[in-house]
Parts: sequence; C-alpha cells; structure tokens
Amino acid sequence: MRFVKVVPLLIVVAMIATAFVGTGSASAWSMCKKPEPVCPEFLRYHTGQVFTGALQEGTQAHFTGGTEAICKSSSFEDTLVTENGSLEGAMSLSMSSCNATVGVLHAPWKTEHIAIEPSGTWELRISNGGSGLPGFSINGCEYTAESIVLTLEDSSLTGGAPRVIANKELLTGAGACSVKGWTATYRESPNFYAG
Repeated sequence: MRFVKVVPLLIVVAMIATAFVGTGSASAWSMCKKPEPVCPEFLRYHTGQVFTGALQEGTQAHFTGGTEAICKSSSFEDTLVTENGSLEGAMSLSMSSCNATVGVLHAPWKTEHIAIEPSGTWELRISNGGSGLPGFSINGCEYTAESIVLTLEDSSLTGGAPRVIANKELLTGAGACSVKGWTATYRESPNFYAG
C-alpha cells in the first residue's frame, strides 16, 4: 500500500523538476523579439522571417592561407525555414570590393541556429543546402567545408544588433589550392534573444 502512494508522488516530483530545469536541448530555444525567459508565441520570429547582415563598420572579410584575399563589403540574408525544434534557415551571402576574384559557392546554404543555454551565445552552423558544400571561389580556386561553425551573439550580449563572427573558419581547397581561413564580423538585424 505504501508503494502505491509513493510512485505517484515521484512522478509528480519528476514532472516539476523537468519543467523548472528543462531538458538541456538546444532545440528548446526560440528566436524572441524581446528578452523573455520563455518566449511567448506572439513574440517569436516565425518561418519566413528574413535576417540580414553586413560587415561590422570598419571591418573587412579576410581569407588567409596561400594568396590572401580581402573584401571590403559583404552581406547576407538568412531566411528562417523552421521555427519549432531545430531553428533552420537558408542563407545567401555576397562578397564585393575585393582585392581578388571572390565568389560564393553553392548558395543558398543551410543554417542551424543553436542557442548555447541562455547565455546569449549561439552556434550558427552552415552546411550543404542542397547545391553542394558551402564555400568560396578565390582566384579560380574553390574552397569548401562540410560544415562551417560561426559564433552568433544575440542582442542580450551586444545591446543591439546581433553579431555573427567567422573566426578563421577553415575551408579546404583541391589540388594546388591550399587551405583557407575565413575571418569576418557581421552585424545582423532585426534584434533577437534566446527565449
């Protein structure tokens, strides 16, 4: 008889603990228009939302390794294609005002926005969006990667426009084309928070 009374109590305690602690899954987060511990539906960004970005003022996109390339202008559009579970998008990126011939390969790229708990830091994972591996062509050489992981700092860290950082992301070339590192810092809009 005592066992029968304890089991329902343990189930209730487990449900309460799960509600307060959470499962730790990155997919539990949404992109919220305002800072909220749990983002209500009416404040969430939904499928079709376009996030745009451009190089942070005073910075350049830089490719290192072998022949270096610098682009004074670069921008992107990342359209949210899922909003529940995994936050996925489709990204197109452009490079211009470069000191070499630089092109973007196989766009649109698939993006995954993964919140690292409620710290304001996210991973922005870029991968094959269906046209081939993401990457760049630089002076006739093609540089690609299975996955490119950028750092994304939301508005809770920046106090305004989110920041997207490529910190020497490695891209592999074929044949005589060596490995390249991609470095760039973008500011994104609209503002968003993990919630």
